[in-house]
Amino acid sequence: MTQETFNYILKKVEHRLVKTWCNWHEQPIQPEERLVITIRYLAIGSSFRSLAFSFRVGVTTVGKIVSETVIALWEELHEEHMPLEIAHHLSPCSVHLLL
Repeated sequence: MTQETFNYILKKVEHRLVKTWCNWHEQPIQPEERLVITIRYLAIGSSFRSLAFSFRVGVTTVGKIVSETVIALWEELHEEHMPLEIAHHLSPCSVHLLL
């Protein structure tokens, strides 16, 4: 994935991945790192345990990050990049194949 692609995706979902700071943790996990963890999980299929070890976070935290980020990615990007009404994007010959 290119840096431009990563930045494009991050800009689309960043507002959904920002977490508020609390006194329990030094600093919340940044949206960039949340997106990287999720992309690595989706691209490589690493286990939550290996991702937790690589990024120095808890296994449960990785599961929550992946779950929240995948939902954010779908809700922010599916209408633009995976439209449900694909018939008008296809040539007339292709539409007959769908029917």
